[in-house]
Amino acid sequence: SKGEQNVKAPDLVGKTQRQAKIELMNAGLKLGEVSYVFNEEIGADTVIGQSIARNRKINYGSEINITISKGSEEQVMVPNLMHSDYVNAEAILAESGLLLGDVSWQPGDGTFMSNTIVGQTPEAGELVKKNTAVNLTVIE
Repeated sequence: SKGEQNVKAPDLVGKTQRQAKIELMNAGLKLGEVSYVFNEEIGADTVIGQSIARNRKINYGSEINITISKGSEEQVMVPNLMHSDYVNAEAILAESGLLLGDVSWQPGDGTFMSNTIVGQTPEAGELVKKNTAVNLTVIE
C-alpha cells in the first residue's frame, strides 16, 4: 500500500509558497503549517526554511511545515513625487527614509513648469528597503 512508501522530501527553500505546495503535491506530500518571519536578505513570499530536510526519506502523505520570508522589516512605501516641485523632493524622500538618486533633466515642452518632476523610479506605492535611492526625471 502507498502508506508504507518512502518518498524524498523536496528542496523547497527559495521557492514561492505556491511552488512549494505544488512540489509537495507532486511528491505525494502535504503542506503543513506555514509561518512567516521578517528576513533582511530574502524577499517576501520566498520559502526560507522547511521542517524536514531535503532528500530525507519520509512516509508518503507526510506533512512538511515551511517558513516564509515577509521581506525586510525595514521596508517603506515610495511616495508619489509626480508633478511636484523638485525643490521639495529630497525632503519628501528623507521623511520616508529614502534617498535622492540620479536626476535626469529633460527640456520642457510648455506642459509643465520648470523643476516639475515627471518621472520616478521606483514608482509611487512600491515597497522598497529603507535608504533606497529614488531616481527622478525633472523638467529643465
